[in-house]
Amino acid sequence: MHLVEELSVPVEPVKTPSGKGWRIAGGPPDGWWEKVDSFEQRIRDLLRAEHPALLENFAEGHNGFLRKEREAQVTRGDSDPKENRHPDHEKVLDFMNSTRSAPAQKTEAVLGGLVGAGRQVGSEKG
Repeated sequence: MHLVEELSVPVEPVKTPSGKGWRIAGGPPDGWWEKVDSFEQRIRDLLRAEHPALLENFAEGHNGFLRKEREAQVTRGDSDPKENRHPDHEKVLDFMNSTRSAPAQKTEAVLGGLVGAGRQVGSEKG
């Protein structure tokens, strides 16, 4: 959860030197994807070494999380630009935050995979 928190820092617009406009840095900062990939690889390696059968449950939990996120976007209308009636500057900021938050969303999907694997372990013990 600390990694999700670390990767959830929103974009901060910065005034240009002339003071007449704003600048927004796009995408996630350097190193964010590497942290997520490393976290996911450690989990997969652990599951593969300790209980390979849980990899399927991990994948189902991971993909289930992503599916729910896509469905929520459709429900909110995020996936249809025609429905977004916000001013252009807000649309740009929303887009930049969306691209920046991708590593945090991937980390949440990995955690969803762990929940799926954990449920299987719980059902085996129960």
